[in-house]
Amino acid sequence: MKIRQSSHRILQKLSANLHFHLKTRVSHIVFFLLFLILGTPEGFSQIVIDPIGQGGENMRSSDTTGMWKRDTANKEIKKIKFKLYPKAQLANYLWLQRDTLKPIDTTISDFHRYFPAANQILPYANLGSIGSPEKILAITPDQNSGISIGFQQFALHSKTPDNFQFHEVSQPFTLCKYVQGDGGLIGLNVLHTQNFSKTWNVTLDYNSVLNGDLYTPEIAQQQNLNRSTLIGSHFTSQNKKYQHQIILSWNRNRRVENGGILADSLFYGPNFQQSNNITERLFGNYFPRIVSAKSFWAQNDHRFKHRYFFDTNQTFGISQSIRFHKIRFQFQDKNRDTNYYGADFNFSSKKILDSTAYSLIDHRIGINFQKQFKDFTANLQVNHIYQILNYQLDTNSQLLKSYQIHSHGFEGILNSKYKSWEIFSEANLFVLGYAQKSFLWNTELKKTFQNKYLISIRGQISNQPINQYLSTFSSNQFYFSQAKLNYSLTEPNFKQQQFAQIKISKLGDNLKGSVFCNLGSNQNDVIAINSPIPTTIDYVNFIQFGGDITIKLGKFIFQEQAFFQFNQSPSLVNYGLPKLNARSAIYFQNEAFNQALLFRLGIEGIFTSSYTQLNFRPDAGAFYFNEANQNPLGNYPIIDVFASGRIQNVDLFIKYEHLNQWFVVPEINPRFEQTYLYPIEPVRVRFGFNWRFWN
Repeated sequence: MKIRQSSHRILQKLSANLHFHLKTRVSHIVFFLLFLILGTPEGFSQIVIDPIGQGGENMRSSDTTGMWKRDTANKEIKKIKFKLYPKAQLANYLWLQRDTLKPIDTTISDFHRYFPAANQILPYANLGSIGSPEKILAITPDQNSGISIGFQQFALHSKTPDNFQFHEVSQPFTLCKYVQGDGGLIGLNVLHTQNFSKTWNVTLDYNSVLNGDLYTPEIAQQQNLNRSTLIGSHFTSQNKKYQHQIILSWNRNRRVENGGILADSLFYGPNFQQSNNITERLFGNYFPRIVSAKSFWAQNDHRFKHRYFFDTNQTFGISQSIRFHKIRFQFQDKNRDTNYYGADFNFSSKKILDSTAYSLIDHRIGINFQKQFKDFTANLQVNHIYQILNYQLDTNSQLLKSYQIHSHGFEGILNSKYKSWEIFSEANLFVLGYAQKSFLWNTELKKTFQNKYLISIRGQISNQPINQYLSTFSSNQFYFSQAKLNYSLTEPNFKQQQFAQIKISKLGDNLKGSVFCNLGSNQNDVIAINSPIPTTIDYVNFIQFGGDITIKLGKFIFQEQAFFQFNQSPSLVNYGLPKLNARSAIYFQNEAFNQALLFRLGIEGIFTSSYTQLNFRPDAGAFYFNEANQNPLGNYPIIDVFASGRIQNVDLFIKYEHLNQWFVVPEINPRFEQTYLYPIEPVRVRFGFNWRFWN
């Protein structure tokens, strides 16, 4: 009884520390790990496995026989209480009936990659720390239609309704992810989902990342706090006539800005130039360029969709959707340093206090038609679209500029399936208002073979107005529009894009992966060169290809990922972007402690080839290329080693990152920066856990 009471108090204490995770200390986590490994009673010294005997590596919610455990004392297989993992699917895919709920992946292979950007192969750049502003270093297909805000400073890190998932669970399920380490990093992600009925799921997703600066923080503060909260409800009535989907999301980022290092030679030391031999890197002090600046970026993206069918077969119905999207950006510096900002200014010469807000309402109403046969289903939606956007600029707490624009259009969506074939097509056209003559057409064809292979072919063409951020953003230092505050709201600039993709995927336990090829072209594209102020580029043609493969050979797992891109444009070599981004990893997997622990030891490296010098201005929240390219970036590998494991419902990892930082290597860029003057975090130790609860 005393042992149980003591264990209960320890767990209560841990729970309280997670709730106030900013105050959590390393000692609590270490004690927690020792408690799990050394304090587990002999009767529970078991490893979770699935019924098909995959050694505990992968448990899926499709295992209808329940959860099994191997009793290491009696060497017998026992059937115990059901604890099924949830099924999940993207909210938009469920609403458009493009896919069904599928079992979540529960392998331990990649959970040591604890931030979103590390789980994809597209090259990207940030300001050296997790949760800081980031830019995807690749051309991607357009997603929005009509009026759009833009200004996505966290394209990979933010959680929005576009990447939100709903679930199906047999009992309430909670997943708690925690990470901590050098640089003041504290990360917490809590996902809770439960079904109040078989057709009503509610999901809560909370994410928070706090980090400081690993380089002399008392001199060069660059603290970063990034938080997101999402709440969603997906409901279908018992008679299947009424459905709704509600997603509320909030994203916030607060930063203490330092403008990067003042002088690279003072930071990297006297020996950071390339040499013919491997040399140990010497370091100096990190002196900041600005010392009194702060920024705040906020995004609200709320969506409400519902539809009503007039019969239980869902043959014909009416639908409505409303989206409220708002982005607000504030920048302040109480001591405006002309050495950084320059002598010119728009509003104030002594201090900066700018606040910009864009808010968009998108309303769609229409009809749904659906027909089901033996092997064929077809779903057609036709909607009217109305959009209204408001813009407001305040400086020094005074309203300086505001405007409002509208657009009307129509949308059609077709989704049909025949056996293992599926075709999805969406098209919209705006006929009145600001986005008049704007259109987007996207079609994708999928074919499944033997439930192991998937081939998809996609094509898209679009003609879209340049987003509002690139068109009209104004601040104390910049006017993005040539007409400054008198920007014309009746004749927007349009960008055209053509995009095609083919992708082949293979599923399997010992061999899985995918390959793809993208072709495309942009006309009148807008990027920033030599200044945050956008520049129109006549055209850029691009080809992208790559893939990923995972091979399991005995106790070893090999993982290879690669992304290639070749761009042709009259401006910048390869459009300023890297030609290659690749990741390679090797894992060793085994069991320990009488099969109570499934663990992995691994090493992985990621390499981004050379690309044009990329700068960042915090007062505009903008990345821009330096055409002179005096300091090319990329051509630098990052090598990490880690250990991870699973004990019952808890996954653990400890990771030693950027271990190659200490050396200057021939033919490798001596600068380790993704963005000029913002060094990548140095060698560091991070650890964390994933803890699953069934309530």
